[in-house]
Amino acid sequence: MIRALIAALALTAACASAPKPRGPVDPLAGVDAAELYRIGLAEARGGDTLRAEQYLAAALVRGYDDAMIPLLRICVTGERYGAALRYAQNRLAARPGDWQLRYLTAELLGAVGRFDDERAQLETLVSEVSDRPEPHFALAQAYEREGFARRAATHYARYLALAPTGRYAREARHRKAELRRQRHRHHHRRKQ
Repeated sequence: MIRALIAALALTAACASAPKPRGPVDPLAGVDAAELYRIGLAEARGGDTLRAEQYLAAALVRGYDDAMIPLLRICVTGERYGAALRYAQNRLAARPGDWQLRYLTAELLGAVGRFDDERAQLETLVSEVSDRPEPHFALAQAYEREGFARRAATHYARYLALAPTGRYAREARHRKAELRRQRHRHHHRRKQ
């Protein structure tokens, strides 16, 4: 028993005198970005979204660009809009010309309740890339939410001109028609 105690103390002393690593040690230092990406996707398929987020974020930091969309999707699915917004904004700082990322960032601003920022981002985006339908639809929704019916109708119409059979075409037609009906009802009430 005494021998075991002495051996344990000797081992402890030897460990204590070993050089300490400086700074935090990266447990993933030997794993390349593509492997981090594959592990992240596997974790997501297995239902562990927190681990999936960590692996995909690590892959992104190491330059694996394909990790961005799955990373944002995982955050949004888990209702972690603030985290998704931070990832998108960090990436956007390095790629300010990426219209899709700017569009996603605007949508995420709306998801976290920063509606003025969302609208401003969308207004800038549609002025710079007016040939993309999705930002027009999102801006129409933002204007409608804020009570700017004519502006909303204009952007629903622009969306429909660009994507008459697009993903949101049915809803854009419905909202545009509803805004027109509301405007006519309001106009008739004022005449009476």
